[in-house]
Order: sequence, then C-alpha cells, then structure tokens
Amino acid sequence: MPNTVISIREYAFFQCLNLSSLNIPNSVTSIATGAFEFCTSLSSVEIPNSITVIPNNIFYGCSGLKSITIPKSVTRIGGGILQGCPGLTEINVLNPVPPVLHVAGIIEPQYYNTVTINVPAGSLNAYKTDKVWRRFKNFRQAY
Repeated sequence: MPNTVISIREYAFFQCLNLSSLNIPNSVTSIATGAFEFCTSLSSVEIPNSITVIPNNIFYGCSGLKSITIPKSVTRIGGGILQGCPGLTEINVLNPVPPVLHVAGIIEPQYYNTVTINVPAGSLNAYKTDKVWRRFKNFRQAY
C-alpha cells in the first residue's frame, strides 16, 4: 500500500482471499468498518500509530489471523473486530491505558480463555480490572 493513502474505505479489501500480509503506512489516519472482512489468508496485522480508532468488524472472518498489534495511539476499539478469527492466539496492545472496547466485545466469548493479551509493563492491573478487557483470562506484561 503506497504511503500516499490516507484512508481505507468500507469493505475496501472485502474477501481478498490472497491477502496474506498487510503493511498499512503511517499516512493512513482512518480505516472504515469491515475494511478487511473475510481476508482469510491474512495471518498477522500491525496497525500504524496514525490510527486512533479501530472501527467495527474490521477483521471479521479473517480465519487465518493469528496475531494483531494495536498501537499506543488507539483509544477506542469497535465491536466484533476479531470475530470469526478462530486461529487468533494473541493481541498485542501497546497502550498502557486500556483502549475503550465496544461493550459487545471484540471476539466470540469462547476465545476469552485462549487468546493471550500482551500489554505494557505496569498496565496489567488496568487491563485485568477494565469492565470489558477483564473478560479475557490470559494477560502477559510483554513490553
């Protein structure tokens, strides 16, 4: 993706079945709902620091997704962003202050016990006591 792109529209990459990696440049300041839905070959994603809000269902149905890195700049995360991602093993959150999660959650409830949330040093308690993040059972201070 060229660094001249500043936004990614709704469903821009919907069902791009051969999209296996994603390099979103820092020039992108907004990503719309469902931008990468059903990109089943996508295995890992690193969201750039230029993003502050992750919209609903952005990676819905990305069944090959194993990990996602959410930068320190993100303060809000929409609902269902990782639903339909049964291969997900870890979510790396770089913000020491837990981003506000949609009350409906970001994944299906059965994965709260299997996905590891990696958080910055000193922020473990903030995540474990947050009204939505606390649904997850596996936290690790990793940064």
